[in-house]
Amino acid sequence: MSRELTTSSLGGRITSHGSRITLFLAAALLAATANAGETEWKLMQGQAEEYFRRGNLQQAEQFGREALKEAESFFGPEHRATEQSIATLYGTLRYRGKTDEALQLVTRLAAIRTKNYGPDDLSTAYALHGNAEILLIQHKLDEAEKLQRRALAVFQKKLGP
Repeated sequence: MSRELTTSSLGGRITSHGSRITLFLAAALLAATANAGETEWKLMQGQAEEYFRRGNLQQAEQFGREALKEAESFFGPEHRATEQSIATLYGTLRYRGKTDEALQLVTRLAAIRTKNYGPDDLSTAYALHGNAEILLIQHKLDEAEKLQRRALAVFQKKLGP
């Protein structure tokens, strides 16, 4: 006598021993595929960070772009991994003098951190500070001052005067 195993993901009933093995293998394959995305992101992100530390900004940018692409597709646009990839790529682009693209990324980073952690979180303040730094480089002093004041208020609140 065989037991029935119902599965909505495969849309039917599994009744034979062989079918249960097939289901197990399909589940294992799905798990392996899921882990592959995370593994790929970790590899790309690690390479981006290592090349940045070594001062090879061209390679850091290349791996940073790949890490961000992987994080967005695997984890989603506001996940912690995506946030980390944005921060790494933003820093690389900043030091490469690509301030327009760096500004877009750090603005996105500040928005993600504000949403995920709130406007009074230190990580949000660091993103605002980074945003202001790019604006200073671009000689947008009034905008930079506003962001620096917001960041400073959080730093003083969290760390003291």
